[in-house]
Amino acid sequence: DNEITITATQNETFEDRTVDVVVHSGSASKVYKVTMPSKNELAAEVHEFKDLSYEEQIIEVPLVSNVEYKVNISPEAQEWISQAEPVKDTLYFKIETYRTGLLPRETSITLTNTALGAYEQIDISQNPGPTLVVDPALSEIDGKKQEVTVSLVSSAAWELT
Repeated sequence: DNEITITATQNETFEDRTVDVVVHSGSASKVYKVTMPSKNELAAEVHEFKDLSYEEQIIEVPLVSNVEYKVNISPEAQEWISQAEPVKDTLYFKIETYRTGLLPRETSITLTNTALGAYEQIDISQNPGPTLVVDPALSEIDGKKQEVTVSLVSSAAWELT
C-alpha cells in the first residue's frame, strides 16, 4: 500500500477554501478536491455601552460573523431597548429616553450562535435624566395649612424657593 499525506494550515478565514490535489502515477492521474470549512465566528466589536445619557439614542454594534445568531433582549429591557434594522455587519439598538428613575438602569443583550451555543454579551447602562421627587406634596390638610415633613430625592441640582 502506498500512502499520500496532505497537510494544510488551519483555515482562519470566514470562507471555505478549496484546492484540487492531482496525484500522478505513471501515465494515470486522479484529481481530488479538498475543501476546508471556514472558521465559525460570532464576535461583537463593542461589548460595553456604559453611562449613556438619558436622551433617546441609537447605539451601533459592529459584528464579525459568518454564522446564524439570535439577538436576545430581556423582557424588562424591551420596555426601553428595541432592535432597529441591521445594516451589513452592524446591529443597531434604539435606547428610549430615561426621565423617571433615580439610579442608572442596566441590562445585557446576548447574541447567541444558534449552531454552537456560543454567545457574545453587550452590557448597557443608561443614566436617568434630571428627576425631582417630593413626597408628600401636601401643604393643606382639611383646608388648614399644616407644617409637613417632606422627603426630597433628586438626581439634579435644586433649590428651595
